[in-house]
Amino acid sequence: MGADLARGSVHGETLECPLHGWRFTTDGCCTHIPGLPQPPSGIRLRHLLCRERYGIVFVFWGGRPGFELPAPPGMDGELTGSAVYSLDIPMEYHTPGLNTFDTQHFERIHNRRFVTPPEIMQPDGIRLRIDYEAEILKKRWVDHAMAWLGPARTKVSIDCWGSSMLLLKNEQTGFGGLVTMLPVEQGQSRVFIVALRQQRAGASLVQRGRDRLQVGIAAVLMRGFLRPDLKAITHMRPFRGCWIDSLDGGAEKYWDYWLQLPRWDGRAACTGEN
Repeated sequence: MGADLARGSVHGETLECPLHGWRFTTDGCCTHIPGLPQPPSGIRLRHLLCRERYGIVFVFWGGRPGFELPAPPGMDGELTGSAVYSLDIPMEYHTPGLNTFDTQHFERIHNRRFVTPPEIMQPDGIRLRIDYEAEILKKRWVDHAMAWLGPARTKVSIDCWGSSMLLLKNEQTGFGGLVTMLPVEQGQSRVFIVALRQQRAGASLVQRGRDRLQVGIAAVLMRGFLRPDLKAITHMRPFRGCWIDSLDGGAEKYWDYWLQLPRWDGRAACTGEN
């Protein structure tokens, strides 16, 4: 009937439809229909592969992914995450990815002056990476806070996965972060931001509480760092325009990367074999 299953209820490992009370497993199979001893065979919902991580539910849009849900560069094992910060921005979902590799804007928007030219590489077909070391120019409160908490230079690695997920690590502080984009409709995206840090094995309750506080502070600084970006890219409509090779090499590499990514055709996500 098209009822919204998000308004249903969870019973064990099944989801109950709010309209008729039919219950479905995570692979879409119907296991219970009120008034029937056994559901008819073949009743199956369309379903997608989901993972819950960092307080966010991620969905893979078709078939089986060729990789597990990634972590920030060099951060393995269990991670402690901050509260999730989200906001809706009128922009295309791949805009923050392009912005990340647009090295021309770092000094103007973020007050970061590169010590050496950033290194951009493509480790595989689905991931693009940028490594950079930059001097912090103390112009905003967040610059002063970051310089006070760590060295005057910052060394950062950022992985872009599939143009909708950015995972970063600050090598000096050891903190990581996630920025991921959900396309809501044409020209409208929801952005989720989470700060991350490695969990310490055998940490006491007090240490875990301190870690949670520190990752919360890191999230505030991360949002402060990104705020000028989010303002600048509102209503941005990326296209391959008049790019200058000496200034826009990173943006061009991202654009070529984005164009070669596989596209979901809408057919693979809804079969019973998924």
